[in-house]
Amino acid sequence: MQLRTELSPWRVSGASSYVVADRMSKDRRPIVDQTSVLEVNLSKMARGFVWRPWLLQWDAMLGLGVASMQYKAFSTAEVGAPESYDSLIRHAEGRSTVYVLPESRFPFKASYRRAQEDSSEGRPEGHARVGDTIGIAQSYQNQEQDMKVSVDAEHFRGRAGTKNISGFHGISLPSVDHHEEPSSVDSISVSAQKRLLKQAVDVLGRLVRANQQAPDVTNDTQDMMLNVNHRYEGAKNWSVTSMGSINNARYVIDSHPTSGDASTWQVQESGMVWKQISSFASWRSEGMPLAAVASMRVADNQNTNQTNSNANPVATGTGNRAVHAMLGGNYDISPAVHLGSTVMANQLTSRSAEGENSVQNALMGVQGSYSPESKPLGPLNYRWFSSGNLNQQLASGQSPRTELREQIGQGVFKDIPLTDTVSLNLSLTETGSSAQTSHTLPLWGINHMASGRFSHFHERGQNYLELSLADSRSMGANEGNAQMTSLQWNSDGSLWRDMRWRGNLTTQWSRRTMRSSASSAAGSDAANPEKVAETDRFASANISAQKPNLFGLRQMRFSSTVSVDVVDSLVPLGGLMGKDGLAERRSWLNMLDYQIGKLAARLTVGAVEMDTQRGGLNQEGLILLEFRRVFDVQL
Repeated sequence: MQLRTELSPWRVSGASSYVVADRMSKDRRPIVDQTSVLEVNLSKMARGFVWRPWLLQWDAMLGLGVASMQYKAFSTAEVGAPESYDSLIRHAEGRSTVYVLPESRFPFKASYRRAQEDSSEGRPEGHARVGDTIGIAQSYQNQEQDMKVSVDAEHFRGRAGTKNISGFHGISLPSVDHHEEPSSVDSISVSAQKRLLKQAVDVLGRLVRANQQAPDVTNDTQDMMLNVNHRYEGAKNWSVTSMGSINNARYVIDSHPTSGDASTWQVQESGMVWKQISSFASWRSEGMPLAAVASMRVADNQNTNQTNSNANPVATGTGNRAVHAMLGGNYDISPAVHLGSTVMANQLTSRSAEGENSVQNALMGVQGSYSPESKPLGPLNYRWFSSGNLNQQLASGQSPRTELREQIGQGVFKDIPLTDTVSLNLSLTETGSSAQTSHTLPLWGINHMASGRFSHFHERGQNYLELSLADSRSMGANEGNAQMTSLQWNSDGSLWRDMRWRGNLTTQWSRRTMRSSASSAAGSDAANPEKVAETDRFASANISAQKPNLFGLRQMRFSSTVSVDVVDSLVPLGGLMGKDGLAERRSWLNMLDYQIGKLAARLTVGAVEMDTQRGGLNQEGLILLEFRRVFDVQL
């Protein structure tokens, strides 16, 4: 029996950082604080094999680490805020894994991991955690490689509590001193995949049980899941995909106070069972431009909640079941003419303590569209289009509802190349629509939209300027109109040498007119309803510049960003801004980065100013200096 082992050198890695920040505000005293962090990790790895590498392999790792943080506040704006504190975090980890026949068709793996951590967190008494994890995994794959099965099991047991900070002195491993809170998690999962001719089946099952105890409460959780997927491809032009799943979850919370009134104990148990089965089929004719799809889905879930106590036991339960079926088809008469139809049915049943309530609805519809290619119209390109759909809706407890919608539109387009790098794109579209239902009055609408886009491409970048105007009017059941104007500018390029800049400017204005709510009040003139105009204004500007290789240093980079956002609403929308509300935010952020080797430094200087809707002005400034040094060496 031959045993070979390879030991890696001890590896020391980590990082040290220092941050000093000065936060200034108009209404508060400046806040100056500094934070220093040091992280050090020591690790060593070993790996080897027994006799032959393909017979048995193993690896192991041991790691120790410590992280220290010191925080000092020279001034604070909040009463009672801590002026300084120190925090120390220690952790230790060890793990090992054994592989049996790793290159065979039935490999086996066993692993063990132990992790310990404690932390002072700036308090006299810190937190501590210790956990052990054991796992095994067995896989199998047949010689034809069309079937694979794997089983994984894992057991975790841990303890959490408090740690006396005095135990940090000297050399000692992290551990738990007092108030142990045991916890455990057990899980097992099974997966299988099978391919057979034109079929494929995937199965995944998982069971998880968890328990967590505290001095006054115990939590128990059990979760079971099973998923089955099946796919059948009868030919290149049709396939069926089916799926079935079941989830069963149970939660138990046992409250048992260790002091005070013992009669307040309570056990709350809740559960959820969710089941689903669905199937989807698609087909496309090889000789005709005809396609069809069909789907079916049945889902059922049940929730239970039971509370046991010596005061008032209570038990409740709810659930619902949904059934859905759909059949649809499309036929392309020509590249410009498309026809389609859809039939859909749904049933929803809800369950409660009062009984069951079932609702059914169905939809039958046909659709059609005509969209020919654009044609030249003098110096312009002209294109028109139309579409329509007819739907019949049926719902339990309601009379049938018929809905007819039509849409027809036209537009002209023009692409004007001004130079090799400059172009202008113009468009003007008009769309008319109508909707009639058996329950409401007819609704007609007409929309107009004009847009122009100026594009400029050059060696240093590109520029875009786009203006769009839109007008929408509705008549009949819902009378009103809306207008919108939008202007957007984008630019991306270099100013000189390697300095890059990017700019974006967006401004938008909209106005909507609708019936006033007062028109529906008693005594109002319905023939001449009062109109209310709502006007919104939005503007946003963002300009940033980046300069790498500052002062000729490849490791130094400078960036600056200026942002302005304005929102104005003359009439309140959802009560968010308030009447004649205005919100404006302005910011300027500058960052200077320098990196040499593993040392990185950053200086941030910024200011933010905000106008609130009530007329207040908030101003804040920030100066931040950061240093960070990472290290990774082998001893």
